[in-house]
Amino acid sequence: MGANGEYGNECVITHKVYDSCRKQDCLTHKNMGPSRAAECCAESEPSGGGIVRPSQKAISVTISELKIKNIYVPKKHPNPFKKDFWDLSVSFVFEYFLTFWGADGCIINSIEANSVFNTKITLCGGKDPFNDTAPYFWIGAKAIDIDAKIYRNPKDECKDEVRVKIALFSEIKLLRQASLILSSKGFCEPKDYEPDIDPCEYFKKFSFAGL
Repeated sequence: MGANGEYGNECVITHKVYDSCRKQDCLTHKNMGPSRAAECCAESEPSGGGIVRPSQKAISVTISELKIKNIYVPKKHPNPFKKDFWDLSVSFVFEYFLTFWGADGCIINSIEANSVFNTKITLCGGKDPFNDTAPYFWIGAKAIDIDAKIYRNPKDECKDEVRVKIALFSEIKLLRQASLILSSKGFCEPKDYEPDIDPCEYFKKFSFAGL
């Protein structure tokens, strides 16, 4: 709103998205390697324990409680061939539980494990007219567990491993702080606070037919 109280265009400082992309990856042991035992890791870089070695008594394995534990961007630098483009090295760290089953249908054991997927993205990050700085990045992701299998090494049973499949949906954006002219309808007005309704009063108004 301008000085005369009229609505119109206003100059605001906000984050402007210069480029973005969405990816849909079906990840396997070819992308992530075999499952590794989960362990505490430093905040600066992903790490994991040793390779999970399934028991010889196990005939199958299931994966559950999959989550994205961390997303790292260890490297961000200008692309050497494209002006104003930036290369991002992105690491997704997945954590999940593996449950091993015997021939009798009983659980042998369940362990916490993890996998890491490393990828590279190139996006336009624009250019700061005042400072030679890198753009900010925003990454959103969701993972779904697809399958887990025991791989038996035909030459050495000590090298048996677990291979998982994970569906990864990700969105990556490069943005910078910028001054933009936007159409405005005025300031946001907060609504009046309404105290919580008494649970008994709410229950009395609840329709029996709605059960």
